[in-house]
Amino acid sequence: MTTSPRHELQGRERELERLEVSLARVVAGRGECLFVLGELGVGTTALADRAAALAQAHGLTVLRGRAWPLGGGVAYGPILAAVGGLLRTLD
Repeated sequence: MTTSPRHELQGRERELERLEVSLARVVAGRGECLFVLGELGVGTTALADRAAALAQAHGLTVLRGRAWPLGGGVAYGPILAAVGGLLRTLD
C-alpha cells in the first residue's frame, strides 16, 4: 500500500505500519475498528487525520468521534458522535 511521506508524523512508524496493515485487511474485505488514544499534544489528531485520509483514498467510509476529559462528556459520546454522523447521511 502506498502512503504519503511519513515525515509529518515522526516517531509514529509503528502506528503507521499498524494502520497500513489494518487498511489492507479492510480493503480485502475484513472488518476492522481502530481507536487512536493519547494525551493532549502527542499527535493523536494528526494520526487520526492520516488514518482517515488513507481510508478515504481507498474508498472507505470513515466514522470519527471525539472524547473529552473525564467528567466532560457523555458516556459512549465518541461512539454516538461517529455513528450519529453516519445516520444523518442516510436521510
